Amino acid sequence: MNVIYQGTETLHRLVNDMLDLSRLHQGKLPVTVAPVDPRKLVVAVASSHKSFAQVPLRLHVSSSVPPVILADELRISQILAK
Repeated sequence: MNVIYQGTETLHRLVNDMLDLSRLHQGKLPVTVAPVDPRKLVVAVASSHKSFAQVPLRLHVSSSVPPVILADELRISQILAK
């Protein structure tokens, strides 16, 4: 059941990404900057792709990465997922 849910979430993100691409081409892509924990973000993106990976995923986030950054979490997630 978890794999089905993750697959559905992945398809939902793909549709949203395609809509965002259209907005980007029109110059109407909204950007929301807020405090983000980059470590949690990287772990979340990696976890969402774990069941689809054809090789084992290993993740290492350097200790030099700050605990909080100002960024658009959705846009960073989209970039990392690609």
